[in-house]
Amino acid sequence: MAATQQSLLHLVGKRIVCTQMADDPQAIPAGTQGTVRSIDDALQIHVQWDNGSRLALIPGVDQWEELP
Repeated sequence: MAATQQSLLHLVGKRIVCTQMADDPQAIPAGTQGTVRSIDDALQIHVQWDNGSRLALIPGVDQWEELP
């Protein structure tokens, strides 16, 4: 099932952890935590990472988990 903006909106404000970011020379290291700030029209998940980065996640390419 393909992600939609509506299906991803529940993530805004949630804490997540990156488990894999593929094909990016400046990839977020696995295990890095951050807070989801927004979901854009291209379905990229914009995160303020705890390491200071703001690199977005791409559903279907990158992997992450919600933290409790």
